[in-house]
Amino acid sequence: MGDDGDRDRGAKETEEETGRDTKETEGQKETRRQKQRRRRERRREEGTKRKQSDRRREKETDERETQAEPGQDPKRDRRRQGDRNKGDRGI
Repeated sequence: MGDDGDRDRGAKETEEETGRDTKETEGQKETRRQKQRRRRERRREEGTKRKQSDRRREKETDERETQAEPGQDPKRDRRRQGDRNKGDRGI
């Protein structure tokens, strides 16, 4: 059995043995490439590159708009509330 014992029991080949990274299979690589390709095509169609932070910001804005009643901005309301707490200064 010797050195080939691990392989006989179904263990994965190591990177040194094959000369390539074995953590990601060929099918996984292809799937990842397809997703990247679709993402690039979608960006090209939109004409913009949207970063993750932009998407997060858009999502937060959408959530705020759906939670607030029409014509209200929750951030502005918080600022107004701060003014109310300062006492009667005629603000």
